[in-house]
Amino acid sequence: MLTFISKSYQIFWIVAGFLVISSIVLSNYDFTFDINVHDTYFVIHYAHLLLFLAIIYAAYGVIYCVIKMLKLELLKLVRRFHMITTVLIVPLDYSIRLLIDYFTTPSWPLSDNSGLKDIITMVLIALFLFAQLVFIIDLIFALFRKYIIKT
Repeated sequence: MLTFISKSYQIFWIVAGFLVISSIVLSNYDFTFDINVHDTYFVIHYAHLLLFLAIIYAAYGVIYCVIKMLKLELLKLVRRFHMITTVLIVPLDYSIRLLIDYFTTPSWPLSDNSGLKDIITMVLIALFLFAQLVFIIDLIFALFRKYIIKT
């Protein structure tokens, strides 16, 4: 497991491939994510969200590969937090959505639980963005330690 974590760029590339395949499968279904901002609803198809995430995961794979080639020393705890949080956000969102659909019943026939699912998705997106911010700060400190302090 430790060897696999040290090659975290491979994990990100595998997840990116999985997300591309998932978005192709989900393009035939009507799964949407609604964001309500004041009086405006932004409706995003889940396949498009997964394609966007696949691009982000592939980019992080490239970034981790470049970090390894430059021999930058990231903090282990921060790197593991970023990798685990970033990789597990999508399966966690799917599993929570499935559990909500399975264990809850609508209060009346025409309603569903999309509001609760959207709130949970927004919380997971906030956690995802926090992990990215922590990674960027760690990357800046690693560059600072390598190139500024050693010269």
